[in-house]
Amino acid sequence: MALRKDRPDELVAALKNTNMFWRMTAQRLLIERNNKDVVPQLIALVNDQSVDEIGNNPAAIHALWTLKGLTVLDGSDQNATIAVRKALKHPAAAVRKTAIQVMPPAQDVANALLDANSMNDTEPLVVLNTLLKLSEIPQSQAAQQAILARLDKGTEVNDRWLPEAFAAVLTSQNGQLLKAYMKQIATNAPTKATNDMSAHNHAAMEKASIASTSASTQQPVLSSNLPDLVVAAIRTTPESPAVRESVRLFVDVKNNGGVAIPEGTPIPLSLRVEGPKGATEGAKIDFVSVTHDKGIKPGETVTISKSNNGPWVGDMGVMFERAGQYTLTVMLDRENKIAEGNEQNNNATQTLTYRAPQSLSAYALERATRSYASVAPVDSVISLLRQSQKMNPAQSEAIVKGVSEGWNMKQKAAVQDADKSFLASLTSSVSTENRERLNRLYEAWGVTKEAPVDPDVEVVRMKTVREEMRYDKKEFTVTAGKQVEIVLENPDAMQHNLVIGKPKSMEIIGAAADKMITAKDGAEKNYVPAIAQIIAATPLVNPDQTYRLKFTAPATPGDYPFVCTFPGHWRIMNGVMKVTKAAQSMNTK
Repeated sequence: MALRKDRPDELVAALKNTNMFWRMTAQRLLIERNNKDVVPQLIALVNDQSVDEIGNNPAAIHALWTLKGLTVLDGSDQNATIAVRKALKHPAAAVRKTAIQVMPPAQDVANALLDANSMNDTEPLVVLNTLLKLSEIPQSQAAQQAILARLDKGTEVNDRWLPEAFAAVLTSQNGQLLKAYMKQIATNAPTKATNDMSAHNHAAMEKASIASTSASTQQPVLSSNLPDLVVAAIRTTPESPAVRESVRLFVDVKNNGGVAIPEGTPIPLSLRVEGPKGATEGAKIDFVSVTHDKGIKPGETVTISKSNNGPWVGDMGVMFERAGQYTLTVMLDRENKIAEGNEQNNNATQTLTYRAPQSLSAYALERATRSYASVAPVDSVISLLRQSQKMNPAQSEAIVKGVSEGWNMKQKAAVQDADKSFLASLTSSVSTENRERLNRLYEAWGVTKEAPVDPDVEVVRMKTVREEMRYDKKEFTVTAGKQVEIVLENPDAMQHNLVIGKPKSMEIIGAAADKMITAKDGAEKNYVPAIAQIIAATPLVNPDQTYRLKFTAPATPGDYPFVCTFPGHWRIMNGVMKVTKAAQSMNTK
């Protein structure tokens, strides 16, 4: 073909060509010649209600974009405006979508979209573009009611983009509709609360959804003259994430043999993530790691969380947008480079469950508040948190999550004194997952300042040392019978705890902790054995989190061991709490 600007009739005809290249070229030339003499012919193409063998009308789509390029859809050509609005009812969904896209963001356009009932179109892309167009237009009361009614009845929780479109329209116009919607659902919450599964049960759901199928964890320590690598556990943080939530992957590797793997010997590990189960075309992601080369002693457990990509080393992690069960498969020493007592127990599998949103409303609220909190002042964000407490649990948890994840943690904020008591009370009414998020948010806001120093409480500050499997203190001293508060900060990339035992009890506590890795409720109990030798213990402290352990020091002076009871850690991650009489009291070392 030979298309030329001085032959406009041929250009218009080419908009019907079966080859997209010629259609696009004709559209470009018609716009570049910038002559409105072809507008009647373009309107005729838009008004053509026919569809091809796949239910589309490409000529009408190109004609719409050409009309927009010729700037005749701004109200200057009444016939063109009528044609575009008529196209909102075209039998081809792609034409309906395009008609919405080319319309100017004007109030009469919003009314036209409502009249055409475009928000309830059978094609999700038409609904999505309707919402995006309405997000650009100051919303009338009728438009707001229609948007919120569509959101309330929406069931497209697995749609990738529709919740984002609802979030965009909720946060447009400085969050006007978001605030109106939150007020509306807060008013209706008493009658709706029973229809939603409480988000406070998430922790229990997550524990139930994780089931390791590894048989290697059941292997006893061998008394052979060779090492024996087994996968002690495959862990994820969080354990059961929501869709579009990043997950860190950790593999605990234990030496079940009687001989150490020497320092300098890399532990080859491969991890494959596949799923979701039942999907025709699911994900398939492979990680390869040879990062651990510090050796493994007999009976010791180490954690591998880094992978290699050529010369680069990074965290193993995934993020999926589809709900369902994903299979994690780990293989150690695939090529048998390390001589072992048992070469048949190097594999393990586990299931990672990605949870679907409970409702479109809650999901859209989370995405909207995440966006709003990223730019709103702190007073407005706290107002959202206050309003969330009047809603049903699913929506309330969604807003807390959105605010916590959306706020820029590097941004300073001045929280009013009147809000601090509310924020303190909020942490007790949210899920464990959101409590951790709020703690991070409060730290960024500066509302978790140190409590006034109590002269009757001895404070010991400790940190884990990143990637060294140890505490920053090997010993500290407290006074017999005094109140003690240990502030444990965990900057490491994995979980740790701190368990204090009776004198000469470290081996007993450590052996009991090792057994808990095969227990179904081991992680739930924070790997803290229920034995009489333990005096005080923290839960597992997540990366970049801090925990305050308060207890009364033993009345009997002596050396009291402290350890991390995550299975295998206690052998090298330990120290001594020295209890002395009052006259012998020393400063914390």
